[in-house]
Order: sequence, then structure tokens, then C-alpha cells
Amino acid sequence: EALYIVIRGCVMTDGLRFIRDGSSWGDDMLLQSNWLKRDPFAVSLTYVELALVKKADLEYVMSKHPGARTILRARTIRVALRREFIRQAKLKLRKREAERGETK
Repeated sequence: EALYIVIRGCVMTDGLRFIRDGSSWGDDMLLQSNWLKRDPFAVSLTYVELALVKKADLEYVMSKHPGARTILRARTIRVALRREFIRQAKLKLRKREAERGETK
């Protein structure tokens, strides 16, 4: 589990999400629930230079800087809530589609 930061170049994640210079993915590495995490797989679209921050390294930094832990915890909660909201909406949509299919 790691945070990937694009220093230079462009990658595609999640099928259609483009990540360019200065942007990142893998910020969900701090989530506890696996079903809320995205697959970190990415495809390079150009030459790419990446920085990688491993979860263990980030936890070490947080142990030395409690203020950073508070900020990252708030960010993690926001990511978890957004992902769960989307997951629940997809489940509801699938259920609705299944019900319509049964009545036809």
C-alpha cells in the first residue's frame, strides 16, 4: 500500500481517471475497509516519474508529528464517507435495476 505522486508525466487509473504532474493516487491506503479501497493499478500514458510514499513510512512520520496525524485522519474520514456513499448509491441502483428486470 502506497501513495503515488506523479512528478512528471501522465497515468490513467480507474479506467478513465487521468493523473498528471503534481497529482496523486493511492490516498486510500489509510482506509481500514478493503471494499472502500480502489485498485492502485495504473497505466502510463507518457514517460512518468513517480514519488512513492509507503504506508509504513507515512505512519512513522505521523508518529513524530501528531498534528499531521490529525490532518490525515480527517482526510481519511472524508475519503471513507465519500466512497461509502458512492458504494451505497451503486448498490441501490443495482437493486432498483434488478427489481425492474423482474417485473418486465
